[in-house]
Amino acid sequence: MNYKTQLRLLVGASTLLAAALPVAPVLAESAGMEEIVVTARKRAESLQEVPVTISAFSADDIEHQSMTEFTDVALQVPNLLVAETQSDPTIATITLRGQNQADFLLTTDASVGVYIDGVNYPRQTGLNANMFDIERIEILKGPQGTLYGKNTTAGAINVIAKKPDMDGTHGYIRATLANESSTQIAAAVNFALGDTAATRIAFQKTDADGFGESLFNGNQLADQDELFVRANFIWDLSDKVNVLIQADYLDIDEGGAVEKLLQPGGLVIDPSNTLPITPSLVAGISSGALNPIDIPGVIGPAPGPTFIPGLISGYNELLSYTQGSPFDNYADQETYSEATLGGLALTISWDINDKMSLKSITGYRQWESERLLDMDGSPYAILHPTLFVDADVFSQELQLNYTAEKSDWVFGLYYSREEGIDGSSTYAVAPLNPTRNMTDGTVENTSKGIYGQGTFHLSDAFGLTVGYRYSEEDKDLESRNRLELAAVPGLVIACRVPPGTLPITACAADYSDSFDDSSWLISADYDLSDDVMIFASASSSWRGGGQNLRADTDSAAAAPFAPETATTYEIGLKGDFLESTLRANIAVFLTDYEDIQASIIVPGSASGSVVTVLTNAADADITGAEIEIWFNPTDDLTLFMTAGYQNFEFNEFDSLGQDGITIVDRSNEDIGLPELQTSFSARYDTELSGGKDLGVQLDYVWVDDSNISPTSAAQDVTKQDSFGRINARIDLAFGDGYQLSLWGRNLNDEEFLAGGTDFTGNLGHTIGVYGRPRTFGLTLSKNFGAE
Repeated sequence: MNYKTQLRLLVGASTLLAAALPVAPVLAESAGMEEIVVTARKRAESLQEVPVTISAFSADDIEHQSMTEFTDVALQVPNLLVAETQSDPTIATITLRGQNQADFLLTTDASVGVYIDGVNYPRQTGLNANMFDIERIEILKGPQGTLYGKNTTAGAINVIAKKPDMDGTHGYIRATLANESSTQIAAAVNFALGDTAATRIAFQKTDADGFGESLFNGNQLADQDELFVRANFIWDLSDKVNVLIQADYLDIDEGGAVEKLLQPGGLVIDPSNTLPITPSLVAGISSGALNPIDIPGVIGPAPGPTFIPGLISGYNELLSYTQGSPFDNYADQETYSEATLGGLALTISWDINDKMSLKSITGYRQWESERLLDMDGSPYAILHPTLFVDADVFSQELQLNYTAEKSDWVFGLYYSREEGIDGSSTYAVAPLNPTRNMTDGTVENTSKGIYGQGTFHLSDAFGLTVGYRYSEEDKDLESRNRLELAAVPGLVIACRVPPGTLPITACAADYSDSFDDSSWLISADYDLSDDVMIFASASSSWRGGGQNLRADTDSAAAAPFAPETATTYEIGLKGDFLESTLRANIAVFLTDYEDIQASIIVPGSASGSVVTVLTNAADADITGAEIEIWFNPTDDLTLFMTAGYQNFEFNEFDSLGQDGITIVDRSNEDIGLPELQTSFSARYDTELSGGKDLGVQLDYVWVDDSNISPTSAAQDVTKQDSFGRINARIDLAFGDGYQLSLWGRNLNDEEFLAGGTDFTGNLGHTIGVYGRPRTFGLTLSKNFGAE
């Protein structure tokens, strides 16, 4: 089916949906139907008046749905998935409308931009650990190149923290006790400093034993030890000039994710199992069941007497580690995840006159992290990487807003400069490989952009919006990738790039690439009535290319990857019906996705090692539909339902195989994402006697089946069946600002794969990470002052 046929079907579907809803004059806002103001187009507007597909959550929504981490946001957003990464539970992997970030290196960019108070967060480290004291979250869908600092092809997420005010001293303190010995203390306080200045300070300390453990060494896994502090200062220099200064700090010291061995690789005497036997060899040698000299090709062409018995012994032992709880493994490494992150932001707003305003947003962020992974979940050294990053980024944006009689304009300039060191030390298949693979690169990324967007009010009912941005990006990498002798760390025995046995001073290669392109937007909106709007849009943006920081001697691995582009055509409807007791937002879309950046795993230069590289692998069409419905049958009851559908079809996908040589046609491959996801929420609030208020929240999320690793040769272990999760919360407000909350997430204790890595084409095994099991707890909070 070509894209024109798909687009006609989407238009027809949207027309039928719109026709099925009553179009009648209604009140602007019903009792209990909350109006959310968003700043998606760089000015304050009602969510229902913005001709953009946006999911938004207010501070009350965030509290009622127990959103304490970034992964919780996705539960109520159609076609959005947010998962903890396999390497670090505090890193959020964001997938929106089928698009996600292929890797988390400094040389790669995100497909979904994250902005906190207008400052771009180019890296997701710690993002899943600082969801605290938030005023609003906005999820914008589709290419967001015209108004947002970094070019993104899938969308943007705006997080707006609570700001200080001049209403005296107020705030809250909150204490939580949950299962797995989890405790959390949080507080925020606002101080008015006269009539023109105020400050707000918030902190949160989280500790938990975790829900996973290594049964080999007793190491706690998926535990939490996090401290987050944010301070805001606001100062009205005059009735026209406002200054906002923000600072934050996050410290993380945790035991890492539970990496579960899903399948152990091949067994040479089983002709039906064609996977590599490398893990079984490692386990056999390490356990003493296999003498290395009996391996064919090491001493002679024929296998020795311990080869088959030792191989079977190693295989069976690894197979036993795939059993048992998905939250326990047998990792021999004391895995950990440590990070410190901090940032400063300065926002100056100047109302030049009643039609024109200027805003300057200056941001600086610094982060340092180190993570040790056991990517086999066994007592043996099959794959043990240590990842480290030390980087910072400076950004500056200028925004000019202008309101004319029949139009609204936004113009802007953007600049960012990111610098840092990104690397890894990987110890793989120890009995067969005496070296460590060292990745070590100094990265410098510079981005510059100029943009403008205008909305023309052609009549009281009809509006037209056009936007354009031109961006330039420079990517520089000094690679010092090398091989070191495992027994003597620091002793270089060979350079990976450029190849050869050279001294460490010669293990360096410089790469420099520049990219530039345009992003654009055209949209039209029409008010069918005072409360019903339809819109149509076409938008395009691009994600910058870069270098393969883990480049090896193989030329394909060392080659840079090019930018990818996404062009989305979309139609939608937003409306309030039935005297504002029913609200429906509907959108259907088609995305033409070209030069998709994909991550593949190929053999490294050392025996048994692997290298992850990015390549431009495919073109695809993504079609989908999204619906959000709110219904307030009474003032006390609010019902909320969402549904998201997406169909991702590769038009062309020729990729380098995991052997690093073969070209594989993957055009019919699954994308590893669910086609359908739905959610349902119900909230009931009522007043009790004695000045008490009771609130009851029930949430249900259902996700379609998917294959987390569609390239895997072991499809049975990477397939995730459809599943549902139940969350609930009961809030009792009493006394002078007290609230007691009993809450639970994944109450049905559903087991589901949240991610994984497939090594079946080279090492032979597959590992996975499961989503969090049932959690429940009790929270006591006290508001004081005007909070």
